[in-house]
Formats: sequence, structure tokens, C-alpha cells
Amino acid sequence: MDHRLLKYMQSVQEYEKALDTLSEKWNLLTMLGKMSNTGMDMIDTRAAFEALTAELLDKLGLEILKKTTSEMEAKAQVAVDIVIRNLFERTADIGFLATDDDIRSFLRQYLAGTTDDASRQSLRDRRMSLKNRFKEYVSKYSVYSNIILMDTRGNIVAQLDDHNPITGSSDPLIKESLSTSAEYVEVFRKTDLVPNADKALIYSYRVKSSSSDDAESIGVLSLIFRFEDEMVPLSKIIAQAMKAEQAAHDFYLQLADRFGSDVEKKNLLLYFSMMEMGHYKLLDLEKSNLERLEEFSQEQELIHLGP
Repeated sequence: MDHRLLKYMQSVQEYEKALDTLSEKWNLLTMLGKMSNTGMDMIDTRAAFEALTAELLDKLGLEILKKTTSEMEAKAQVAVDIVIRNLFERTADIGFLATDDDIRSFLRQYLAGTTDDASRQSLRDRRMSLKNRFKEYVSKYSVYSNIILMDTRGNIVAQLDDHNPITGSSDPLIKESLSTSAEYVEVFRKTDLVPNADKALIYSYRVKSSSSDDAESIGVLSLIFRFEDEMVPLSKIIAQAMKAEQAAHDFYLQLADRFGSDVEKKNLLLYFSMMEMGHYKLLDLEKSNLERLEEFSQEQELIHLGP
């Protein structure tokens, strides 16, 4: 192993100090032997001890390195698994919201235009109501920083983030979202939808005038992912995932109440709610484990290597 790492390992340094103390005793015995003329030569013994010390410290350092690497790999794998699962579940969000009746209705009203003060005020009120819906959704699924609703030409019809300085977009994802045969369009790159970011992860899909298969497309909905605070502890990331699982559980539970007379559908939705709660409990256990690791992370050797 690289012996330059040994100086960052506290326990290795402690053992090295203890062994150095023993080495000094060998020096003392050698000196006493010369002074007493006993002919006792400790040079070879001392050399063997030093070689054994070097080997022991090297083995100890190697085991610490293996342990630390294993722990870091486990943490990294948990992080990757959470991200993959979260992104997979978020693919359902774009399809769900793109078929939302309130969004469709608002887009139809927007496209119909306004002819007087009353209709303009009505449109403003409905836009505010829609933004509140977006805000409520993002509060449950905090992986999003913005939700943007556009018409088919890229004009911004409504968005959650009032500080996002755009009124329209010419991003190719609009055309792709209107024509794709996939369930959603995913991009991760520079985009005029998020002008202040070098790159943005976006899920988009078309909004149709109705649920009919042959209904015309009247707009595009885009979900913008949040990438701030990249150094957030894993336990907090899992806590966010737990909120999403709780929200999904509550959603299926409330939806099941609407199918009181349809036992088959109600039981299926109740099963989904139980499944989400199962995910919640598994994440809770993982969060507890990570919190214990994070509590002692400052004490772990090699976790914070530096010059």
C-alpha cells in the first residue's frame, strides 16, 4: 500500500509510537551490554524488531484501508440506489400531472383568449390556483425546483418559480415532447428553460385537450429537478424520499375512498398504499443506520484525507 496514507491513520500512529518506545528499550539494552562487557550483541535482534514493526504497521494500515473503502462503497451504493429509485418513481409524476384535469382546463381557457376584464381576471385567478397546486406538489416531492407549463409554441403559460426570468422557450424538448412515443422526454443539459444553470435535469411531456387517445396536444409540461445543496447528508436525502413515500401512501389511501362501491379497485389502491408504507419503513431503518454513521464520520480514519 501507499505508505503516505499511514500518517492519516490515527490508530497506526498510536501503535507506531508504542513500538518506537519499545525500540528505544532495545537501544538501552545494547548500550548496557557494551558497558558491562557481557558480549551481548543486540544489533541483529533490534534490526529484526524494526522489520517486524514495519510489517505490522503496514498490515494494520492495509486492513484500515480495506475497511474504510468498504464502508465508503456501501455509502456510495446506497446513494446511487436512492437516486435511481427516486428518478424512476419521478417518471410517473410527469405522466400524472400531464393528464391533470385542472391543467388541461386552464390551458384550454388560456388558448381561448380573453375578451374583457372579467375573463382576464378569471384567467389570473386560475393561474394563481394552478401555481398553488404546483407549490403543494413540490412541497411533497421536494426533488423539484420548478414546474413549467407551456403552450405548443413554447410560450410560458404558468410556472412555479416567479424568479425564473423566462417568458418563452425554443428548446427542442418542446417539439420532442409533442411527438414522442415514449412516456416522457428526459434531458440533462444547458437549456433556456433554466437560463441561470449550466445544466438542468428536466422531465417533459405533452398535455392533451382531453383523455381521448386522438385528442390534440395543447401544451407541454416540464418538471425541473433541484440540484442545489449537493453535499446534503445521505440521511437527509432519505428523509426527503420518506416524505415522498408518505405522500404516495396518503394519495392512494384517499383515492381508495373514492371507490367505495368498487371493492376490487379499492383493494388494489389500498394494497398500493400499504406497499408505499412498506417502502417508508425500510427507508426509516436505513436513515437510522446512516445517522449513526454520520454521527461518527468525523472520527473515522481516512474519511477526511488532506495535505
